[in-house]
Amino acid sequence: MNVLQIVDTPGWAIDELTGHIRHYNKHINFTVLYVPPRDVAEHLREVEEAAGDVDIIQFEYWNTARQLLEKLPSLRGIPSLLTHHNQKNLLSADWDELKINLHVCKTQRSYDVLNEKYENRVTKVPNVVDVNNFIYNDKYPPVDPLNPLVKQNIILGYVGRILPWKGLKEVARAAYELKLPLEIMGRQDKPAYWAEIPPEHKENMDFNYFNCADGERIDYYRSINFYIGNSRDGREEGTLGFLEALSMGVPVITTRAGMAADIITDGVNGILVDFENYESLKAGIERALAMTPGELNKMRKAGWNTVKQFNPERYAIQYGKIFNKLLYGPNEMVSVIIPATFDRGKQIKEIIESLEQNQYNNIEAIVVWDEKDKMDDSKWSDQIIVKEIYTGRADGYNLAMARNMGVIAAEGDMLMFCDSRLKPDPDSVNQFKRAVLGTKDKVWAFGDKGSGKRNFVENFSAIRREYLIKAGMFNERITEYGGMSQELRSRFLWQGFEPKYIGEARATEIKSSKLNNNRRKSIVKMKNLLYRLGL
Repeated sequence: MNVLQIVDTPGWAIDELTGHIRHYNKHINFTVLYVPPRDVAEHLREVEEAAGDVDIIQFEYWNTARQLLEKLPSLRGIPSLLTHHNQKNLLSADWDELKINLHVCKTQRSYDVLNEKYENRVTKVPNVVDVNNFIYNDKYPPVDPLNPLVKQNIILGYVGRILPWKGLKEVARAAYELKLPLEIMGRQDKPAYWAEIPPEHKENMDFNYFNCADGERIDYYRSINFYIGNSRDGREEGTLGFLEALSMGVPVITTRAGMAADIITDGVNGILVDFENYESLKAGIERALAMTPGELNKMRKAGWNTVKQFNPERYAIQYGKIFNKLLYGPNEMVSVIIPATFDRGKQIKEIIESLEQNQYNNIEAIVVWDEKDKMDDSKWSDQIIVKEIYTGRADGYNLAMARNMGVIAAEGDMLMFCDSRLKPDPDSVNQFKRAVLGTKDKVWAFGDKGSGKRNFVENFSAIRREYLIKAGMFNERITEYGGMSQELRSRFLWQGFEPKYIGEARATEIKSSKLNNNRRKSIVKMKNLLYRLGL
């Protein structure tokens, strides 16, 4: 899968978010172009050339998308999605006429607006923060690392560009009247608006972190006591600063702008104030100042518990599913899980080539290596998604662990297990899909590996992913050859599953499996283990 990401400006918040998508979707080939809306005309040829070999275009700013689609009509024939990062311009173009296929927004408010016009083509994917980077600050109240003389004093914090609708002027006034320093992290955007702020209010501001480097952002949140958000209604979807403050354990005082409307409960995980209401803003700060250390800590912990679910990996997984939906529509994905030892590169290549010929196209192959074969196959396929993961264990019998890791990495509705010594026939996925996804019954289907045996063995089989996970997946205590199938049969039969033989789903043995004395010892050991388990 080849995805072209068109982003507005390198290093800004949108670029950071799209970077998460790339980082956690290594199986997708991404091309990134930076096209600011004011400079679209200068990038037309570059965009047109890059779009010539992609499956999907991911537009990350509405005005760039609008101009490109108007000036380059050829882009309209490529499956596309548009991420909306502000609320003001949700319907600023006729996105149907410009052939945007799917829309992504960040808040429930935007979802409702977009879904009314583009029904069933809108997905809400909230903004995220890396809680492992913006680590919760146990040392609160903070000490400013850039100003060690400031200890225990109350410091208010403002994050963002200096724009009229961000409401810095009122925040500065409140800080001045309450005799509290205001520390700024952001950059100048509208000099005329900055000129409206009285000089005495500016003198109360600390600019240690103004235009700071990314590495200093964490120090900034450690230096402030409260995060103040005063944005107007109907403008933003985030902000990232708001989420970063929650992640770091900084109490937030904010309007219901953006995600705050969806995730903040007043007095529980933050303090909410009214839009464009100076008295409400000042009263909100005073409420926070009146809280005891115990009350503040309770609110800080509640804030972290709120934001922990909004993390980069989940964000990327959701976008991966959106890309898949864009290419394949309602067709369910099938994940083919292939455990492999280090010497099976040749067999893996044969299996993937067979999957490419399959009569069902929405397939991902997940190769789970103990230690990767030294074959030079950095790109296994141009036709299907191939993910490679590793158990990290070169020794031992890691089959259950490898399969479980594949299950976790899988995004398909159906899981198909195919051992690395078996090559599936081109119609095998379709045959399994009819048997498994064609019913809601608890079915674990297994196919014909050339002998026509009808005893359930899972090494060439298929089951709904949801069902396998809820039934307990594979037993990682089966650490040697000879017990896996019996354990699965016993456990899944007890839970009401039907092992169903599908003779039309066929595979060919491409590497033989021999019974030797070491395996005989393992069989006895595993049979004794199952006996102890009553299986």
